[in-house]
Amino acid sequence: MREIVTLQVGQLANFVGTHFWNTQEEYFSYGTDQAASVTELDYDILYRTGFSPTVGPEIKIGAFDATQWCGFGSLQKYNQLFTAEANDTVDWDQGINKVVSEQYPKNAYQQQLDRMDVDPNTQPVELDDQSVKTWSDFNRIYYHPYSMNQVTTHNMDDSISPYNSYSVGRQSYSDFERETESFEDNFRHFVEECDNLQGFQLLASVDDAFSGFTEGLLHDVRDEFAKTPVLCYGLQSSLLPTQERAKQRILLNRTLSMTRILDLCSSYIPLYTPSSSHISRSGLADYIHPKCNSVYHTSAILSSAIETISLSFRLKNNFTSIGSLCDKMNGQGTTRLSGVSLSLPLPFLKNGFQQTAERLKNNIAPTIELTKRTPSKQSFDDDVFAEDIVVRGLPRGSVHASNQGLYEYTRALYHKFPQADPQFIDKVPYPLPSSYPRIFSYHCNSEGFITSENETEPVNSIPVLSRMYTGTELQPEIDYLAKQVEVVPFAQMSDYSEGAYGLAQADYLELKEEIMRLSDSYSNDSEIMLE
Repeated sequence: MREIVTLQVGQLANFVGTHFWNTQEEYFSYGTDQAASVTELDYDILYRTGFSPTVGPEIKIGAFDATQWCGFGSLQKYNQLFTAEANDTVDWDQGINKVVSEQYPKNAYQQQLDRMDVDPNTQPVELDDQSVKTWSDFNRIYYHPYSMNQVTTHNMDDSISPYNSYSVGRQSYSDFERETESFEDNFRHFVEECDNLQGFQLLASVDDAFSGFTEGLLHDVRDEFAKTPVLCYGLQSSLLPTQERAKQRILLNRTLSMTRILDLCSSYIPLYTPSSSHISRSGLADYIHPKCNSVYHTSAILSSAIETISLSFRLKNNFTSIGSLCDKMNGQGTTRLSGVSLSLPLPFLKNGFQQTAERLKNNIAPTIELTKRTPSKQSFDDDVFAEDIVVRGLPRGSVHASNQGLYEYTRALYHKFPQADPQFIDKVPYPLPSSYPRIFSYHCNSEGFITSENETEPVNSIPVLSRMYTGTELQPEIDYLAKQVEVVPFAQMSDYSEGAYGLAQADYLELKEEIMRLSDSYSNDSEIMLE
């Protein structure tokens, strides 16, 4: 069935992943007027069959988060799909002292979802942005108990031994696995159910110790599945701390991830949460107004990109596998690092492609650059090694009888696709569940199309364009990290050198050499590319 097993590691990854899975749940709730999407997608790729037809299928996922009061929030290990087994209890005649920790309260949105489980006719309530403290506050789905993996060996809130360095994370994975055998039990549970495993989709928070934790996890994955494709998204915040040492830690974690995690993946894609600068310079600021200081908002945008890229993996017909996409990106043999840009929404006037292209002719390639620290458009001087473009939700049938109208529109708007023809998936727009933040302007109608009127109806779905690429436009991002790691006072950062997985000075020097070699792979110097 070409299954994909998804892994989420860290707080930001679980924010992004929650939006991702809420979107999948929306496909199942489509009515007859949206039944076309049901015929287009194969849900068995991401989901396993659930035991309760009233609740729906379960996802194939492993989610990791560290101990903190709001880590998993109000999310319970057991739920409507799974209850604790009776034989979990142990006979003991010496008395019991019961210790109950403070329970994280459910917000109004989660309380109403509980009521809707009992009475489907209950009206939903709007999710208040201010009530979202962690990812479970806007979660809409049920997880298998094996999906929930709480890293209890370290505490995110610990001010004495903060969970913020790569080496600490690498050690914590070893400690966690030794105590829980989560990889042997929980991970294998999902993999062994797959008939024809397509690959792994990994969302990893790489700004803190979960970067090193991810490396440890991937070493175990590679020991068992040496040739299975792994598509990894390295998730990073655009909001850096003002304290210089804290900033240096984050940049060092990112650099270690870009070299060490990259070596264990088929493709590694760094993604920044979009900043206000990303939005203002995207050409889409008239249509999208996120709060860029809210991880709830910015993670939704990252999820929209990941979900659109993965759409090709889940098609019933004319699908692209994870392995094929990763091979395409790494056609040079040394280019496993890729980037992503996103058009959310993909601007379209319902009057037609021609009028849209004419209106936007001075706004070439309106996209949010998610892999670039400072947003900049693709230059004609950039050498694109490979790219993959997905266009979804444009009304092909009502405007043009073939792909040609779509192609002419997107080509006019995005000026060129040197390495790929877009894949058009017109029957599956990006659905917006009630948990998705209301970030689209009144210039978007309920279908996400651009209008000149002030729309009052909420946006229910949106057309989207995603571009995954590799080429010389990634080199400035690599060079920025190389420059920053040069001035990191590594000798003063003792927590990076402590423990069984600590880094020696020689490892630090090797890191600087590796990041420079990576930069060379993305040079437009043809002689370097042929090496």
